[in-house]
Amino acid sequence: MSIERRNSIQTDWSIPEVPAWAGSLTPGEFRTFLLAVDAVLTRAEMGPTVLQGAGLKFLGPFRRGAWCGLEPLARDCAMRPMDTWADRVERYLSHALRHLCPARDARPLTVDDMEDLPIRVQMVPGTGKLPWGGKGVTRKVAHDLCAMLVYDAGAVSVGVPRRHLGRNGLTVQRAFGSALYELGRAYHVEREVIEVPGGGPIEVIQGTNPFVSSRALGLGSLLYKRGHHSMDGVLVGVPDAQHLVYAPVNHRQVAETARAMLPMVHHWHRGSAAPVSAGLYWWQDGKFCAPPKDVQKVLGALDVPRPQVWIHAGN
Repeated sequence: MSIERRNSIQTDWSIPEVPAWAGSLTPGEFRTFLLAVDAVLTRAEMGPTVLQGAGLKFLGPFRRGAWCGLEPLARDCAMRPMDTWADRVERYLSHALRHLCPARDARPLTVDDMEDLPIRVQMVPGTGKLPWGGKGVTRKVAHDLCAMLVYDAGAVSVGVPRRHLGRNGLTVQRAFGSALYELGRAYHVEREVIEVPGGGPIEVIQGTNPFVSSRALGLGSLLYKRGHHSMDGVLVGVPDAQHLVYAPVNHRQVAETARAMLPMVHHWHRGSAAPVSAGLYWWQDGKFCAPPKDVQKVLGALDVPRPQVWIHAGN
């Protein structure tokens, strides 16, 4: 779906159905939500804007082609009285627009302006930096992987500094736990299961938000919900922020499963604006760990990147 607005509120938008990312809203509520969004954009004189996918694409001046996600905002509004939506939309978009289109005379936006935004968990490379160089509170997941606490500012993720946790009475452990719990409620994801002859079933989870691969930190719950109980371990790929790939396997299925997974992982990692890792990882007995020697031997014979050692996020 793609709906274009120009310089004023459009009351004749044709909305055939509520998209999956706003599925918690009725058609009437979705229309009200879009009008609230349009009112903010009109006041900000944003010019041509397209509602595309799960967010806004700006076609006017400033950062032409910039994109701002709306999914968490829609889900937040769905849980609140409609008479509060205008204020929620205003607050959310004001943060995003100041990042995308800063006024020349405006005070530069700082991380302290983000303190009332939702905290998420984002997977990042082992450097502990976001793609645009920002930093926040991190937990080491592997020598080349980190999980970072970030503020969800719609258009961008901004690292949460440790001082903000203290000011809000949060420990690092509690902040990570709460953010992971809320993640499933805040964003819609798409799932696809790919059957591999001679291998284990590969599940691909993808979405439009940069927090999809963070679901790897709750892999035990995902496996339980899918009924995967009798397996030797799980091959896992976190190619970029928007994809998670995993496959429960027994040892004789490792080779064929890895052959099928690696092209997917490499493709998404290579083409992403927020790449995480091009390798495969091993999950077993409730934690990420070094794969058994026989698994390492099989993967080594395939001439593919060897899985790295993962450390469970709770350690």
